[in-house]
Amino acid sequence: MGLDPKHVDVNGVRLAYVEHRTATSSAPLVFVHGYALRSSGDLYEKLFAQLSREFVVYAIDLRGHGGSNGPESGPWSLAANADDVASLVEQLGLQGAVYAGHSIGGYIGMLTEIRHPGTFSILCLLATGPASGGRSNPEGIADTFIQHGSDQAVMRDTLGPMYLRRDPRGASSAAAACSVIAPSVHEAFFPEYQSASLEDRIAEIGSAVLLVNGARDTVVPPEEQHLTARGLRRSKEVIFSDEGHMLPLEAADLCAREIMNFVRFDAHKFLAT
Repeated sequence: MGLDPKHVDVNGVRLAYVEHRTATSSAPLVFVHGYALRSSGDLYEKLFAQLSREFVVYAIDLRGHGGSNGPESGPWSLAANADDVASLVEQLGLQGAVYAGHSIGGYIGMLTEIRHPGTFSILCLLATGPASGGRSNPEGIADTFIQHGSDQAVMRDTLGPMYLRRDPRGASSAAAACSVIAPSVHEAFFPEYQSASLEDRIAEIGSAVLLVNGARDTVVPPEEQHLTARGLRRSKEVIFSDEGHMLPLEAADLCAREIMNFVRFDAHKFLAT
Protein backbone atom coordinates (compact mmCIF):
# COMPACT_ATOMS: atom_id res chain seq x y z
CA MET A 1 0.00 0.00 0.00
CA GLY A 2 3.00 2.28 0.52
CA LEU A 3 1.37 4.61 3.03
CA ASP A 4 3.67 6.80 5.09
CA PRO A 5 3.43 6.32 8.86
CA LYS A 6 2.31 9.07 11.19
CA HIS A 7 3.56 9.43 14.75
CA VAL A 8 2.17 10.26 18.16
CA ASP A 9 4.16 10.80 21.36
CA VAL A 10 2.81 8.86 24.34
CA ASN A 11 4.34 7.85 27.66
CA GLY A 12 7.88 8.78 26.64
CA VAL A 13 7.89 6.90 23.31
CA ARG A 14 7.03 7.84 19.75
CA LEU A 15 4.54 5.38 18.27
CA ALA A 16 4.20 4.93 14.52
CA TYR A 17 0.83 4.23 12.99
CA VAL A 18 -0.65 4.11 9.50
CA GLU A 19 -4.20 5.11 8.57
CA HIS A 20 -6.07 2.98 6.04
CA ARG A 21 -9.32 4.44 4.77
CA THR A 22 -11.57 4.47 1.73
CA ALA A 23 -14.54 6.56 0.66
CA THR A 24 -16.82 4.21 2.59
CA SER A 25 -14.77 4.11 5.82
CA SER A 26 -16.53 5.39 8.92
CA ALA A 27 -15.94 4.09 12.45
CA PRO A 28 -12.35 3.90 13.78
CA LEU A 29 -10.63 0.55 14.29
CA VAL A 30 -7.32 0.27 16.14
CA PHE A 31 -5.14 -2.66 15.05
CA VAL A 32 -2.09 -4.13 16.82
CA HIS A 33 0.20 -6.69 15.20
CA GLY A 34 1.60 -9.95 16.52
CA TYR A 35 4.84 -10.08 18.49
CA ALA A 36 7.99 -9.20 16.51
CA LEU A 37 5.88 -8.16 13.51
CA ARG A 38 4.65 -4.69 12.54
CA SER A 39 1.38 -3.06 11.53
CA SER A 40 3.11 -0.65 9.14
CA GLY A 41 4.49 -2.14 5.95
CA ASP A 42 2.95 -4.89 3.84
CA LEU A 43 2.41 -7.78 6.27
CA TYR A 44 -1.28 -7.13 6.94
CA GLU A 45 -2.10 -5.26 3.73
CA LYS A 46 -4.77 -7.76 2.62
CA LEU A 47 -6.56 -7.51 5.96
CA PHE A 48 -6.44 -3.71 5.99
CA ALA A 49 -7.69 -3.51 2.41
CA GLN A 50 -10.81 -5.41 3.47
CA LEU A 51 -11.36 -3.69 6.82
CA SER A 52 -10.89 -0.19 5.40
CA ARG A 53 -14.04 -0.62 3.32
CA GLU A 54 -15.94 -0.16 6.55
CA PHE A 55 -13.50 1.22 9.14
CA VAL A 56 -10.80 3.86 9.33
CA VAL A 57 -7.98 1.53 10.39
CA TYR A 58 -5.30 2.91 12.72
CA ALA A 59 -2.55 0.31 12.41
CA ILE A 60 -0.12 0.76 15.32
CA ASP A 61 3.48 -0.43 15.74
CA LEU A 62 4.10 -1.33 19.38
CA ARG A 63 7.04 0.33 21.13
CA GLY A 64 10.30 -1.12 19.88
CA HIS A 65 8.62 -2.54 16.76
CA GLY A 66 8.45 -1.28 13.18
CA GLY A 67 8.56 2.50 13.04
CA SER A 68 8.05 3.05 16.77
CA ASN A 69 11.12 3.84 18.82
CA GLY A 70 12.61 1.43 21.28
CA PRO A 71 13.24 0.79 24.92
CA GLU A 72 15.92 3.46 25.19
CA SER A 73 12.99 5.89 25.37
CA GLY A 74 11.02 3.90 27.94
CA PRO A 75 10.70 0.43 29.50
CA TRP A 76 9.32 -2.45 27.45
CA SER A 77 6.56 -4.25 29.32
CA LEU A 78 3.10 -5.59 28.60
CA ALA A 79 1.55 -2.94 30.84
CA ALA A 80 3.51 -0.16 29.11
CA ASN A 81 2.19 -1.29 25.73
CA ALA A 82 -1.39 -1.38 27.00
CA ASP A 83 -0.95 2.12 28.41
CA ASP A 84 0.44 3.25 25.03
CA VAL A 85 -2.64 1.98 23.21
CA ALA A 86 -5.01 3.74 25.63
CA SER A 87 -3.02 6.97 25.38
CA LEU A 88 -3.01 6.89 21.58
CA VAL A 89 -6.78 6.41 21.53
CA GLU A 90 -7.18 9.38 23.87
CA GLN A 91 -4.77 11.65 21.97
CA LEU A 92 -6.34 10.91 18.59
CA GLY A 93 -9.85 11.26 19.99
CA LEU A 94 -10.98 7.87 18.69
CA GLN A 95 -14.36 7.73 20.36
CA GLY A 96 -16.17 4.42 19.93
CA ALA A 97 -13.18 2.68 18.36
CA VAL A 98 -13.18 -1.05 17.72
CA TYR A 99 -9.99 -2.93 18.63
CA ALA A 100 -8.41 -5.78 16.66
CA GLY A 101 -5.20 -7.54 17.64
CA HIS A 102 -3.23 -10.50 16.33
CA SER A 103 -1.44 -12.88 18.73
CA ILE A 104 0.23 -10.72 21.42
CA GLY A 105 -1.86 -7.88 20.01
CA GLY A 106 -4.91 -9.72 21.31
CA TYR A 107 -3.39 -10.04 24.76
CA ILE A 108 -2.51 -6.34 24.74
CA GLY A 109 -6.15 -5.55 23.87
CA MET A 110 -7.43 -7.48 26.88
CA LEU A 111 -4.85 -5.89 29.15
CA THR A 112 -5.76 -2.42 27.85
CA GLU A 113 -9.40 -2.97 28.84
CA ILE A 114 -8.38 -4.24 32.28
CA ARG A 115 -6.09 -1.28 32.93
CA HIS A 116 -8.24 1.33 31.14
CA PRO A 117 -11.85 0.11 31.14
CA GLY A 118 -14.05 1.54 28.42
CA THR A 119 -11.27 2.35 25.95
CA PHE A 120 -12.96 -0.05 23.52
CA SER A 121 -16.51 -1.36 23.54
CA ILE A 122 -15.56 -4.15 21.12
CA LEU A 123 -12.43 -6.33 21.05
CA CYS A 124 -11.59 -8.61 18.11
CA LEU A 125 -8.82 -11.07 19.02
CA LEU A 126 -7.19 -12.96 16.14
CA ALA A 127 -5.20 -16.09 17.07
CA THR A 128 -4.85 -14.29 20.36
CA GLY A 129 -2.20 -14.65 22.97
CA PRO A 130 -4.27 -16.40 25.65
CA ALA A 131 -5.17 -15.09 29.08
CA SER A 132 -2.78 -17.68 30.52
CA GLY A 133 0.17 -15.82 28.99
CA GLY A 134 3.17 -17.52 27.46
CA ARG A 135 3.41 -20.61 29.64
CA SER A 136 2.66 -22.81 26.62
CA ASN A 137 5.02 -21.08 24.17
CA PRO A 138 6.93 -23.48 21.90
CA GLU A 139 10.06 -24.79 23.59
CA GLY A 140 13.20 -22.80 22.82
CA ILE A 141 11.35 -19.94 21.13
CA ALA A 142 12.56 -17.34 23.63
CA ASP A 143 16.24 -18.23 23.16
CA THR A 144 15.83 -18.16 19.38
CA PHE A 145 14.41 -14.62 19.40
CA ILE A 146 16.87 -13.32 21.99
CA GLN A 147 19.95 -14.79 20.35
CA HIS A 148 19.04 -14.69 16.66
CA GLY A 149 16.21 -12.17 16.26
CA SER A 150 18.26 -9.93 13.95
CA ASP A 151 19.32 -12.84 11.71
CA GLN A 152 16.74 -12.89 8.93
CA ALA A 153 17.70 -16.37 7.71
CA VAL A 154 17.19 -17.89 11.16
CA MET A 155 13.93 -16.03 11.68
CA ARG A 156 12.61 -17.14 8.27
CA ASP A 157 13.20 -20.72 9.39
CA THR A 158 11.57 -20.00 12.75
CA LEU A 159 8.52 -18.11 11.48
CA GLY A 160 8.03 -20.00 8.23
CA PRO A 161 6.34 -23.08 9.77
CA MET A 162 3.72 -20.80 11.36
CA TYR A 163 2.41 -20.23 7.81
CA LEU A 164 0.36 -23.29 6.88
CA ARG A 165 0.63 -22.39 3.17
CA ARG A 166 4.41 -22.09 3.50
CA ASP A 167 4.40 -18.60 1.99
CA PRO A 168 8.10 -17.65 1.48
CA ARG A 169 7.21 -14.00 0.84
CA GLY A 170 5.23 -13.78 4.07
CA ALA A 171 7.96 -15.47 6.10
CA SER A 172 10.57 -13.14 4.61
CA SER A 173 8.49 -10.05 5.44
CA ALA A 174 7.96 -11.30 8.99
CA ALA A 175 11.69 -12.01 9.41
CA ALA A 176 12.52 -8.52 8.14
CA ALA A 177 10.12 -6.99 10.67
CA CYS A 178 11.76 -8.98 13.45
CA SER A 179 15.28 -8.00 12.39
CA VAL A 180 14.83 -4.32 13.38
CA ILE A 181 13.86 -5.14 16.97
CA ALA A 182 16.52 -4.60 19.63
CA PRO A 183 17.52 -7.74 21.59
CA SER A 184 16.57 -5.90 24.79
CA VAL A 185 12.91 -6.04 23.70
CA HIS A 186 13.03 -9.84 23.45
CA GLU A 187 14.94 -10.02 26.73
CA ALA A 188 12.18 -8.05 28.44
CA PHE A 189 9.21 -9.68 26.71
CA PHE A 190 9.74 -13.41 27.04
CA PRO A 191 10.42 -13.70 30.79
CA GLU A 192 7.46 -11.44 31.56
CA TYR A 193 5.04 -13.09 29.16
CA GLN A 194 5.95 -16.60 30.24
CA SER A 195 5.00 -15.77 33.83
CA ALA A 196 2.11 -13.40 33.02
CA SER A 197 -1.56 -14.26 33.43
CA LEU A 198 -4.87 -12.44 33.04
CA GLU A 199 -6.95 -15.48 33.98
CA ASP A 200 -8.13 -13.97 37.26
CA ARG A 201 -9.06 -10.65 35.65
CA ILE A 202 -10.55 -11.17 32.19
CA ALA A 203 -14.03 -11.47 33.69
CA GLU A 204 -13.68 -7.74 34.48
CA ILE A 205 -13.70 -6.92 30.75
CA GLY A 206 -17.03 -5.39 29.84
CA SER A 207 -16.38 -5.20 26.09
CA ALA A 208 -18.05 -7.47 23.59
CA VAL A 209 -15.27 -9.81 22.47
CA LEU A 210 -14.82 -11.78 19.26
CA LEU A 211 -12.15 -14.48 19.15
CA VAL A 212 -11.15 -15.85 15.73
CA ASN A 213 -8.85 -18.85 16.04
CA GLY A 214 -7.32 -21.59 13.93
CA ALA A 215 -7.55 -25.21 15.05
CA ARG A 216 -4.11 -25.87 13.51
CA ASP A 217 -2.34 -23.14 15.52
CA THR A 218 1.11 -24.42 16.51
CA VAL A 219 2.06 -21.32 18.51
CA VAL A 220 -0.92 -20.93 20.84
CA PRO A 221 -2.69 -24.20 21.72
CA PRO A 222 -6.35 -23.93 20.67
CA GLU A 223 -7.43 -25.23 24.07
CA GLU A 224 -5.76 -22.19 25.70
CA GLN A 225 -7.59 -19.86 23.33
CA HIS A 226 -10.86 -21.63 24.15
CA LEU A 227 -10.26 -21.23 27.89
CA THR A 228 -9.78 -17.51 27.29
CA ALA A 229 -13.12 -17.35 25.45
CA ARG A 230 -14.86 -19.15 28.31
CA GLY A 231 -13.39 -16.76 30.86
CA LEU A 232 -14.77 -13.67 29.15
CA ARG A 233 -18.26 -12.49 30.07
CA ARG A 234 -19.34 -11.38 26.59
CA SER A 235 -17.60 -13.39 23.92
CA LYS A 236 -18.12 -15.19 20.65
CA GLU A 237 -15.54 -17.72 19.49
CA VAL A 238 -15.07 -18.68 15.84
CA ILE A 239 -12.73 -21.56 15.00
CA PHE A 240 -11.56 -22.35 11.49
CA SER A 241 -10.50 -25.98 11.29
CA ASP A 242 -7.96 -25.46 8.51
CA GLU A 243 -6.24 -22.28 9.72
CA GLY A 244 -3.30 -21.62 12.02
CA HIS A 245 -1.53 -18.86 13.89
CA MET A 246 -1.02 -16.63 10.87
CA LEU A 247 -4.70 -16.63 9.91
CA PRO A 248 -4.97 -12.79 9.72
CA LEU A 249 -2.25 -12.96 7.04
CA GLU A 250 -3.25 -16.18 5.28
CA ALA A 251 -7.03 -15.84 5.59
CA ALA A 252 -7.53 -12.08 5.70
CA ASP A 253 -10.93 -12.36 4.03
CA LEU A 254 -12.24 -14.71 6.73
CA CYS A 255 -10.94 -12.49 9.55
CA ALA A 256 -12.32 -9.31 8.01
CA ARG A 257 -15.70 -10.92 7.40
CA GLU A 258 -15.96 -12.14 11.00
CA ILE A 259 -14.94 -8.74 12.40
CA MET A 260 -17.42 -6.82 10.25
CA ASN A 261 -20.27 -9.23 10.95
CA PHE A 262 -19.58 -9.19 14.69
CA VAL A 263 -19.63 -5.39 14.79
CA ARG A 264 -22.75 -5.19 12.62
CA PHE A 265 -24.87 -7.98 14.05
CA ASP A 266 -23.59 -9.54 17.29
CA ALA A 267 -21.80 -7.04 19.50
CA HIS A 268 -24.88 -4.96 20.31
CA LYS A 269 -26.56 -8.04 21.77
CA PHE A 270 -23.73 -8.42 24.28
CA LEU A 271 -23.59 -4.72 25.04
CA ALA A 272 -27.34 -4.52 25.67
CA THR A 273 -27.12 -6.97 28.57
